[in-house]
Formats: sequence, C-alpha cells, structure tokens
Amino acid sequence: MYTLPEEIKRRLLRRYRKRSREIVVDDRYRGWAWTVPPIDPPYDILLPLSDIAARYCQSMRDIYLRHVEHTRKPLTAKMIVGKLYHETIAATVEYAKRMMYSHAISSGNVLRGLMAEQRQTVIEAILNGAGTPEVTNRGGTFDREQCRSNMLWLWDYETNQFASNIDVIRSMQPYIGLDSLVNTAIPVVVEQKLDGRNIGLSGHLSADALSAEG
Repeated sequence: MYTLPEEIKRRLLRRYRKRSREIVVDDRYRGWAWTVPPIDPPYDILLPLSDIAARYCQSMRDIYLRHVEHTRKPLTAKMIVGKLYHETIAATVEYAKRMMYSHAISSGNVLRGLMAEQRQTVIEAILNGAGTPEVTNRGGTFDREQCRSNMLWLWDYETNQFASNIDVIRSMQPYIGLDSLVNTAIPVVVEQKLDGRNIGLSGHLSADALSAEG
C-alpha cells in the first residue's frame, strides 16, 4: 500500500512533472506570507483537515455545529469502519518496525512469522475498541465479521509487502545496517504530527502516512 513498483513510480513522476509545468501559482501565494491575506486565516477557529476534506455534511453545517455550537456529530457505521481500517494499517506499520528493531530482523520470512503471531491479538484489540453506530438510518451498516475479515487481510497484505521489501533490499545491499533497513523497507511514518495554524488549520494535524521515499 505504501510501496510502489518502480514502473509505477516512473509513470507517476512523468505525469506530475507535466502537471507542475502547467499549473500557474498566483503571485499572492508565493513566499507563504502567513500574516497577509489571503493566506492569513480570517477566523480564530482552527479546523482539523478532516472537517474540510471529509465532507461529512454536504452543506458543511456540521462544522458550524461542532466548532460554534459545540455539538458532537453522531457516530455512523462508515465512520467506525473507516477508523478501524485506519488503525489496522497504522498498527501493522508500527508493529513491523517494532519487531524489526527488537529482534534485529534482516529476513522477510522472520518478520512474517513474528507478525503472524501478533496478528489475531492486535486485530481483536482494535475491533473491541470500536463503538456502535449512533445513527441507523444513514451511514451504512456495521458488519463486525466482515470488518474483522478485512482487517486481517489488510494486516497480511501490509506485512507481505514489508517482508518482500526486506528481502529485495538485502539482496541489493547485503551490508545494510538495521536502522537503514527498517526505514528503507518500511518507508512511511504513520500519524505524523503537523502544525497547520499558519493557514487556519489545527495546530495538531495528523498525517495518516508520510512517505520517506524520495
């Protein structure tokens, strides 16, 4: 999920290079003048990125209700499922790195075996922390068993990618150190904290995944 084949990387790079030449940046935005409009935030309320990008409510009235009226939006099945999948992928990345460091792993097969031992326990712990839908007339239905099956699949999929990366990297760089191997085989940081206050966003943003690949 976070590691792309070289051919796809080259294809994306060609596409983005072409698009970057076509996009013209307004002079008002050059230099990131934080204290001057239009970049300077007009309001004191700082929003999380999810409020802007998620479109939970098409009219965006939910943003007013949450930040002005302080009304919590009800939990839907889709929100629960999305959160569970997100936590599963984040846990897979964190546990894979933890296993590699604590066991000095330099073999994909060894990582795969250790991750398999943790698989059921971690997934059940995440699943048990899920809430229940507060809205039943919209937002889908919460199928716990289907969700568990998908979470296990995600864990295995990510683990296999990391294990494969380890073996490929070791074949090309047999003398690579552990720290370099971990960061090359798993080139992503989950839940990276960012400060978005300069552009009107929260000072505690979390990037789902920040790639370390060049």
